[in-house]
This record gives sequence, structure tokens and C-alpha cells, in this order.
Amino acid sequence: MTNIKDDENEIDYWKAAIPTFADKAAETPDSYVPIIGSESSGILMAEAVPLLIAAGTARGKSFIQAQLIRSLFTGLPWLDRFEVEQIPQWQSVVWLTLDRGSLTFRRFRSMITEMELPLIKTRLRIVSYSTLGDARLETEPRTLLNMAKAHAAKWLIVDGLDKLVKDAATTDSGMALEAGITYAVEGGINVVATTHLKKDQREKSYDGKALGDIYGTSKIANVFGSIITLPSPEGGARVVEFMQLKNVMGDPVVGSLRHDHHDGKSFFMQGDLFGAIRDLGGSATVTELDAAMNKHSNTIRKELKEQEALGMVTRAMGGGGSGSGSNSDLWSLTEEAIHTHFPTDSNSTSQEPSQAFPEVVTPQLNGTVRNSQAIHSREI
Repeated sequence: MTNIKDDENEIDYWKAAIPTFADKAAETPDSYVPIIGSESSGILMAEAVPLLIAAGTARGKSFIQAQLIRSLFTGLPWLDRFEVEQIPQWQSVVWLTLDRGSLTFRRFRSMITEMELPLIKTRLRIVSYSTLGDARLETEPRTLLNMAKAHAAKWLIVDGLDKLVKDAATTDSGMALEAGITYAVEGGINVVATTHLKKDQREKSYDGKALGDIYGTSKIANVFGSIITLPSPEGGARVVEFMQLKNVMGDPVVGSLRHDHHDGKSFFMQGDLFGAIRDLGGSATVTELDAAMNKHSNTIRKELKEQEALGMVTRAMGGGGSGSGSNSDLWSLTEEAIHTHFPTDSNSTSQEPSQAFPEVVTPQLNGTVRNSQAIHSREI
């Protein structure tokens, strides 16, 4: 692999073709340790293989990114399915966000418990894009690497990848993104980023089911070893598809996610009818079950009618006639169904954990990077 020249001013040099870390992982997969996922659930990300989450507006990409941050600090499974290695107590996570740091933290705070707060509050470094000033990867390709090192972080979470360059759709900016992320990963930083999808002339987003739907040049797809999209017919939907379009570590993972903004979490849904209704909060429409189970709506209606006759589900009419059932009808599990299929749920009582997470004492770092000059002048 050609080494990237240390002199940051020689832009033409780092614009040259750089073998990506996805290529390196594909060549020597045994040398990379899985970080997110397992053989049973599927591997989403591995050490030195950056992860990209792409989706249209209001599909939940920033929402699940925030949940990953929580998993990194607590060791809890991400999306209730993928194992996550808990970061050591002396490490921090840098979260580069589009919003003000205080606003981002307030939103994130609603997702975590009082017991988890000591694990996170002194180690989550929220950096707003506004603090970077005019810094862009076209002229300062080491920005991401130096930002992570300045905060003693091994994880860099970037919300809005395209904001790091002038125009991600151009070749020069695409090369700048590729070089900037390569610098960070080569420096030992795990990068997780979000971006949005392309739009056609009617200002409608592509569905996100192909790499070509992702906004930017092919350089963006090249540098990420794992790419996830969240296709959904409309923004704000509580059920979205989960598609891994690229995975240099193994087979792509696909499924359906339910976003639960009330509890601040998203999770994979079960494929069976009763499990899907339960995962949707105990009631669901045919349209929601169709998205969750990946079955034809007519098949789902037939199953619902059969279970209704057995007393396992009930229906609240949503309009459109009662013949074969309207898509807006709301189907719910009966007490008998819950007792029969989910005895643990029906018999369990909520109990508070006997002991909270221990208080974490971490060294305080000196301030926050305020501008691009500060990033490069800081001693690391």
C-alpha cells in the first residue's frame, strides 16, 4: 500500500488513488477483530473497517447512531441484536454533529438511564460543525484524525458526512473524504458516519436499496467497508427496512427495524405474526406487518383472520369496509395470545436492578477544539 505523504499541503499527492481499508480487510480478514455483531447475528463492522449509515430524511439514521454510542459506553447490544465491545473507561467517543452540542446532548440524555449517565457524561465529546470554522477535508485531510486524538478517542461518530467537504458529489471532494477517513482509520480510529441519499429532479429521495443511491461520488462507497441503508416509503415511519449493501467481513445483514422514540431505542423485529405484533407495541396495521415480516399483505390478512377466529387477535376497524380487512384496521394480541406465546412477558414483573453501574472516574481533557487551527496546533 502506498503511504500517504505527511506533508498535508501537497494536495495532489493524497488525491492519488489510495487503497481503501475495505480492500485491506478483504485481503486479510483474519487480522481484523469483529467489533459490532457476531457470527450468529451477522457482523456489521470490524476494527479498521469504517461503517456508513445512509438513508433519506427522518428515516432514523441519526437515531440509531445515537443508540450505537450508548452501546459503546454500556456494552449493551446495539438494536437489541448486535454485540458491541464496551470501550475502556479511559477512552472517550467524539460525536461530530450538525446541531449545537447542548441540544444534541439533551436529545441523547433522554435515551439513557440515570445508571448509565456516569459511564457517559465525562467521556462523550460532542463537537458541532460550527466549531470547525472553514476547515474542510479538501485542505486539511487530517482533521478527523487529529480531532479524535485530541479527545483521546478511538471512536469517531460523524453525523452528516457530506458536511466535511464542499460538495460530496464532485470527484475532488469525494477523494478528500476518502483521504480524510483513511487517515483516521490508519491512525487507529473506528469511524461511523451517516449521510443521505441522492435526489432526482423531482426532489424525491432514491429508495436506498443500491450503492448508487447514496449521495456523493463512488469514492464514498469505496472507503467504507460496511454500508447500511434504511429504506422506507415515508419519513417518520416507525418500521423501516434494514439493508446492509456492503460488508467486506461476511454476508450482508437484512431485516426490519422498529423505531420506538418513546423508549429511545430501535430493534430488529421477529418474522412471525405474533412476534411482529408484539414488537410493534402490541398492535399493528397490515401495512406495518407487511414491512416487518416481508410477506404479501394478502397472506398477512389471511393469517390474521385465522387467528381472529381462534381468539388470538382482535381488530379495531379503521375504515374501508370489513370484508377482507382494511389496511388501516388495527390488529392487537389478546390476553390468551400473550399468555400462550409469550409466557415470560405475561408472568414477569419489572424489577429495579440491585446495583447501579459503578461511578466512572476519567481524566478531564483540556477543552474542545474550537477551530481548524486549534485542531492542528494541539499537542497529541
